[in-house]
Amino acid sequence: MNLLKYALRFVGVTRKLGLSEALYRSKFVFFRYYNNLKRHPFFLRLKCVKKFAASGQDVSFTSAPSPLCQFPRATLWHLLQHYSNAPRICEKLYLEPSDAAPDDIELARRLHNSFNAMLSDESKYVELEDRPNSGIWEMCKHEYHGELYRLMADQNIQSLAVYMQNAMRTKLTHGLGPGKQVFDAMSADREGQEANILILLDRLASLAEALAGLPYENPEQGHYGKNAAISATELVDCIEAITGVRIGRPPVMGEFGILVNGQVIDVRVPDDVYTSWRICEVASAFGLSNFAEIGGGLGGTALQAIRFGAAHYTIFDLPVVNVVQGWFLSKVLGSDFVRLYGEPDNGQAIMLLPYWEFFKCGSNYDLIVNRDSLPEIPEKQAREYITEIARRGSVFLSINQEGQANTDRPDIPQLCVSDLVKSERLLHRVSRSPYWTRKGYVEELYLPATRINKGAAAEVEISQV
Repeated sequence: MNLLKYALRFVGVTRKLGLSEALYRSKFVFFRYYNNLKRHPFFLRLKCVKKFAASGQDVSFTSAPSPLCQFPRATLWHLLQHYSNAPRICEKLYLEPSDAAPDDIELARRLHNSFNAMLSDESKYVELEDRPNSGIWEMCKHEYHGELYRLMADQNIQSLAVYMQNAMRTKLTHGLGPGKQVFDAMSADREGQEANILILLDRLASLAEALAGLPYENPEQGHYGKNAAISATELVDCIEAITGVRIGRPPVMGEFGILVNGQVIDVRVPDDVYTSWRICEVASAFGLSNFAEIGGGLGGTALQAIRFGAAHYTIFDLPVVNVVQGWFLSKVLGSDFVRLYGEPDNGQAIMLLPYWEFFKCGSNYDLIVNRDSLPEIPEKQAREYITEIARRGSVFLSINQEGQANTDRPDIPQLCVSDLVKSERLLHRVSRSPYWTRKGYVEELYLPATRINKGAAAEVEISQV
């Protein structure tokens, strides 16, 4: 049809202005149609076929890779769940550093004392072979956490406070929050900003779909290609109207992202809101009230769970990560909400404990959550966590990837939670589904044998959520 239109236009111009002028003008039209044609999915796919055929592989047209093969794995277009026409940068970014606050020195002193108490007790109560001296834990200690260890060893409270004021932009929060890599990309150029904005909008749209605030898009018919084009403000308003609470963070600890209604929305917010929302749903279905999280990241899920009304929330993690969580949660909620290791129990809503306390603590945690961490710890410790969850008779909510990636080091194999649970035969899976807000992750709900009969009716309710 475009070719016919082009031919008729050429004839008309020839009659009116002459052949030479028609030829001169037609070359611009030709190049425009040619460039559009090159981007057609048919020809992109054909290009992939030629590429693979040239490499000696026997490949037919129907089995050839899609145009997605042109982009390296784990880059932008592999991460998005929604169709998007083009990046846009109309969202208002917040990249300002956090200023010093009057309580910074006192909070840094508390964290320093707690950290030293954890290191001392670890050497007393945890055998050397049971400590995180291998796997990704150990790699992070050297590659990302070294500066914090140095500041703790120097006992310079002032320097520690200054470092933590904007720690969200440093290597310390790699894998916990947005981190240095994302900050550098959003600060450097337009391309980095556009990519990270698209990822965040994609995840906010997925969260709104998960909460039934937006229809789930169908590539075959009807509503499609619209949800990821909605502004961040509209998406956040939609989500907050359903949840009844604010979902963003105040600009503390060097927080950065998209500024919406005076709050900062970073790339982890959709994950934290969805996970805490699911905690509340599971708790309501099974009558649970005491929550614990193994590997709490920055502390965003704990924050959101408290906003949703949780009375008690405990995080078990590495001592160095407890420090990060202690600063972030104290800054957002206030120091009175957070109990650090070694401090008295004054009824604080959130308790931050080192990993070994999970096996010692007598508290009855009836719902235990793990998101994006069990596959990354040594297999021995991962199996011990599964066994302890079953021994406690707790409901277990797992949100993890199953990539089982091979790494450059043989002591860092990635695990699969489903395989671990299956081999231990201590927990019973009652639901499994793709995770809404992050591509490549799986959400699973497990019950211990002591709850399996009680959970039959609740399982139906959970599956209908």
